[in-house]
Amino acid sequence: MATVLSNYQSLRGQVEERMRTVDITSEMLWWYGEPIYRIGVLETLQAYNNAAPPVMDLAPLQGHYWSEVSRVIRSVLPASRSGTPLCR
Repeated sequence: MATVLSNYQSLRGQVEERMRTVDITSEMLWWYGEPIYRIGVLETLQAYNNAAPPVMDLAPLQGHYWSEVSRVIRSVLPASRSGTPLCR
């Protein structure tokens, strides 16, 4: 059974194949960005999951995920406070 991640990777491949065979339009680039973004999010979540300690007790898992989420928030806050866009 295909996963959501593999479905998006397949969609990305289809869009890339189409972009190789026809002239690229701005609409195609817009649609190409969507699976790329979603693949990135899912791969990041997969990495968090793979790095989690293999335990049944929730306390270590809560600590693991809390520290990971805290790092993401700390990396985003300075840019949002200054009004600096994260991407250009």
